[in-house]
Parts: sequence; structure tokens; C-alpha cells
Amino acid sequence: MLVGIKDYFPLNLSGESDGLRENGNLELLELIKKGKEKNIIFEIYDKKKHFRYDRVIFFNEQRITTILNFLLRNLFIKKIDLFYVADETPISRPRYSLLFPIIYKKILINCIGSKKLSKKRNYILFTSASIPDKDEIIKNKNSILKTRKKLFCFIASNKFYLSKKTTYIFRNKFVKSLCKNRNFSLYGKFWEEPAIPGDLPFLSIVIRVNFLKKFFQKFYSNFQKSIISKGSVKSKLKTMNKYKFSLAIEPYIAEPKMVLEKIFDPMLVGSIPVYYGNKIQEIPEDTYIRIDNKTNPNELINYLESINEEELINYRKRIYKFLISNKANRFRFRYLANQIIDVLTY
Repeated sequence: MLVGIKDYFPLNLSGESDGLRENGNLELLELIKKGKEKNIIFEIYDKKKHFRYDRVIFFNEQRITTILNFLLRNLFIKKIDLFYVADETPISRPRYSLLFPIIYKKILINCIGSKKLSKKRNYILFTSASIPDKDEIIKNKNSILKTRKKLFCFIASNKFYLSKKTTYIFRNKFVKSLCKNRNFSLYGKFWEEPAIPGDLPFLSIVIRVNFLKKFFQKFYSNFQKSIISKGSVKSKLKTMNKYKFSLAIEPYIAEPKMVLEKIFDPMLVGSIPVYYGNKIQEIPEDTYIRIDNKTNPNELINYLESINEEELINYRKRIYKFLISNKANRFRFRYLANQIIDVLTY
């Protein structure tokens, strides 16, 4: 079986990084690996070779021209079942095509639980893959359990969204307050300059026209305070590994409720997540520290500093125990790959 795959962003079928996230491509590599076991070959969809494919998957929302071109080829060249996998949040790329679900054979939605979506006929719920297999975790046991001296960090690029369904306004204010403390380290790009909202109407035009870009940057500087960061890092995970705690903030807090890699990245290197996001039943609450929009940054720092080494060791042991447990299976790359393979081989 030959399956064409297409994402809004460029796909990388070999490297671990997707260009945005350090391990963001691992779920795709696992899908390709599992596919070979079932004689399923994945390649980037080429509309000129439409007739060759047995199935096609759209990862996340596509441009309207891409969807229309596919439907026309389906009508006049070859009828191919189309699948939709919504892994990212619907903020920057609203899922308008789901207003017409009939064009998809099956729709897979990243969601940690929704009675409304689970009742829809051709919907399948999944959770974003962020954890490698148990054997890989065991190899990294010493790195996860090791002690470390630095206290608290956050690694992310500065972003801004207008929607109240996101946490970016909270994140900017919270991080600015944390930066006043010498025991907090901020890493990432663009914190010194105002960000244009990622959900601004006609954003693609604005960022291409220099005077418009400067105008909106100046306008939105009134809502964003400049923050000095320590700059980019070569490896997010290696940097987190030096810290006792890492700030983990979900970007999207509306329905459908989602969990991305934010809480798992620190766990994988033994940094205790300080987490802002939805409650996740499968993740033990004693493996992370929960915060909300009422959390005082200064009080949080004081609390983190008060945790003794024995408690920190126990946190890391509980994290390791969770990562190798069956509870973590739902979040493994292998689990999502098998879900997609099962859907394709109906």
C-alpha cells in the first residue's frame, strides 16, 4: 500500500527534528517504521502522481487550493480515501475543512477526552505522541535520576495570539515576572521584540509587507513587555537536563482539550515540570507541580527553592516510574503510529 502524506508545513521523512521541535519528527519516523512492518510505504504526496496512491493523509489543516486540487483529482483521475490527522491546535490554522467532514474517510483528532467528538461517526480521538518506547527510557535512567544544581528554566520562542483560548497573554506576563528572579532562566528567540499575533487576520500578507509588519509590531508592543532571554539553545532537552524544574505551559486550553509535548519534554530528562494545562488522568499528579492563572510567580520560586533534595529525588523516581509504566503507553510514538496504521488498513 502506498500512502501519500501532506502537512501545511514542510515534512521531513528522515531527521528527528521537524524544524520547529527538537523531537517533533519522531512520531512520523515511528509511523514510517511501523508501516514497513505492514507493507505500507509512506511518501510526501505529489498531486502529479495522484493515480499512484492507495490512501492519502492530510496532517493538520491544508490550504483551500490543496484541498480543492485533491478533490478534483479524486473526481477525474482516481478516487482515493482521504484521512485527516489533527495533531496541532486549531489556533493558527483553524479547521475550516472539518465543516465538511464528508470529504474524509476518517478524522483523527488530538484530544484527551470529549463526549461530543467521540459520538461523531467518523471521528477517532488520539493523544499527541511525545514518549519513546520503554527500552529507550531505561537507557536514559541515569540522566533522568541525576541531581542538578540550577533551579528553574523555560525554553520557548516568544509568540502572541489574540484568542482567549490560548495561554500566550498569561505566559508573557508570568515569564516577565519570573525573569526578575536570578534563579530563573529564560531561553528562546524574539523575547526582546513584540510578536505579531499568530491569529491576526491576513497575517501572511502583513509579515510580507515591511511597513505593515513594523506598524503591527509597534501597535502590539503596547500589550507585550520586552523580556531579555539567554538566547537560543542547541538542544532544548540537554538544557532542561541541567535544571531541577522546567516551566511547561500548554498553548491551547479550550475544547477539544489537548496535551502536547510540553509536560513530557522535561520528564524525559528528569526536570520536574511546573505545568499549566488541562488535568490528564493518566499522568500521576505527584510527577509534576501544577500552576494556574492565580499562581504568584514570587511565591512559586520560593516554593521551588524550599523543596529539599530528598523530595527532588522522589519526584524524579516517580517520573521515571511513570515513563516506563503502562499508563504512559497512550502517549508513546508507537501507540499513535499503530492507531494510524489500523485506520488505514480498515
